[in-house]
Amino acid sequence: MAYQSLYLKYRPQRFADVVGQDHVCRTLRNALGQGKVAHAYLFCGPRGTGKTTTARLLAKALCCTSSPGPTQEPCNECPSCIGIREGTLLDVVELDAASNRGIDEVRNLREIIGYQPTWARYKILIVDEVHQMTKEAFNALLKTLEEPPEHAFFILATTDPQKVPVTILSRCQRFDFRRVSMPEAVALLRRMSDAEGFSAEEAALAAIARLSDGCVRDAITTLDQVAAYTDGQVSVAAVNEVVGGAGFDLLFELSDILARGAAAEVFPFVEHLVAEGKSCVQVMEELMRHMRNVLVARLGAASETGLEADAATVKRYVDQAKGFTEGRLAGAIGRVAQALDEMRWNGQHRIVTEIALVEIAGGFLGESNAPEKPAARPERPRPAARKPAPAKAASVPAVVGATGRSPAAEPDAFDLRPPAPEPPTVEPPAADSPEEPHGSATPEWQRAVIAIVQQRARLSPALTESTASVVGDELVVSVPKSFHRDVFRGALDDPDQAAEILRIVADIYGSALRVVCEVGEPGSGGRKGDRQVARSGDARQSPVDLVLSMFDGAAILDG
Repeated sequence: MAYQSLYLKYRPQRFADVVGQDHVCRTLRNALGQGKVAHAYLFCGPRGTGKTTTARLLAKALCCTSSPGPTQEPCNECPSCIGIREGTLLDVVELDAASNRGIDEVRNLREIIGYQPTWARYKILIVDEVHQMTKEAFNALLKTLEEPPEHAFFILATTDPQKVPVTILSRCQRFDFRRVSMPEAVALLRRMSDAEGFSAEEAALAAIARLSDGCVRDAITTLDQVAAYTDGQVSVAAVNEVVGGAGFDLLFELSDILARGAAAEVFPFVEHLVAEGKSCVQVMEELMRHMRNVLVARLGAASETGLEADAATVKRYVDQAKGFTEGRLAGAIGRVAQALDEMRWNGQHRIVTEIALVEIAGGFLGESNAPEKPAARPERPRPAARKPAPAKAASVPAVVGATGRSPAAEPDAFDLRPPAPEPPTVEPPAADSPEEPHGSATPEWQRAVIAIVQQRARLSPALTESTASVVGDELVVSVPKSFHRDVFRGALDDPDQAAEILRIVADIYGSALRVVCEVGEPGSGGRKGDRQVARSGDARQSPVDLVLSMFDGAAILDG
């Protein structure tokens, strides 16, 4: 007989063998024992958590001929149980909706389900990946699903219940399958290893369970693959070699580089990973989980259960967390997630990985490397309320910084230029006003960005590296790239989004400000054509007014 994969060989044949889904199995067994089995069920949950297996167990319990009626536990010995297990019983129909998704297939099923069962007690239809059926197919199934024949049962399974129409959901009893916990997965892998005669390290089984992310089938498949690679000697090194992962030691080494801000060490580290055949995608996925654990340790919530690690590894997390701030860890996790998303369409995985790690190590994410640094940076004292003439008041700190004396002691301090025929201008140009240091991510702007992104998540890439400063009655936002400008401009062009952004700015800065977006180095002033303005009282500008505000123009009317 041909070799049988472990996940097929050890597929559960009793409800008691299903791992991590006690809430589902207990409900179904009680319904079977009380004779209250519904005519339609919907099993939802991630892949590899037992949806199809449970559907087959329910079919066996309904059709088992060793009892006069439905039983709580199938015997697995009668012709019906054997036929369902081997897929030869004609009265139990399994359909893959991914390839049989049209209305014609549903019409055929309606005809089949209408006939009396030929051998078993009931006719049972199991539809896998039901969310991939077409709208017309769902409509054709509605009436039969609502009022099926007495001899028919429907069991639908899906990994994406949001795509199933509400009319279908309301006609089914829904069960949500959960991801299997790490201890349960490790215990299952241990039982299989012992049964197969594998020599498996506990740490290796834990690594497999961690990489499977709650998917039992993935965990068993990885164990099968590693055992074939090492001739039954399952070790942590073998697991990392097979799946292309980094392992705890490499992840702690990489995190230490990021904590020290040693951006130059990123390139030789990534080169070493690539030379060893590691997958950049796999390493970044493990790094994101690792940084999450470091953040948990930083927040003081570290435990062996929460971090899915032993006591020694938990202590390593706690020690490493001292080199990060909470904000920097959160920013690093977000940047790694962004890099993983970019790898879906960008084939240069190594370059994407290097750039992301360099940005994290170099502190280019807007969060300071050390918690004391922001406090040491001098900041302009902020008045309790904005005065009517903000531009004139904003120039006072500049005079004090330039001469060391107050404006009251030096009335002519504003006139620092050579004498000119005309009197000096009372209000200096906005571009030269040093009211706030350009290019600095002030605490107010950081809070504003967080509030804006919470309401409009798609603006996160555009505002991640932005800076802002108050110049007169304007809040000048500088973004590094033109496409960042375009994204923010789209938000400012939308009346609802513009009003929301202006409200957030007014709440944080204490007064109504115009929001100006510019492209270029902070403080450069950008190009006039690149400035996009949102006014607190004029969120619905006409195209003509928008062009005039961009180019400092005026309308000329004939007559």
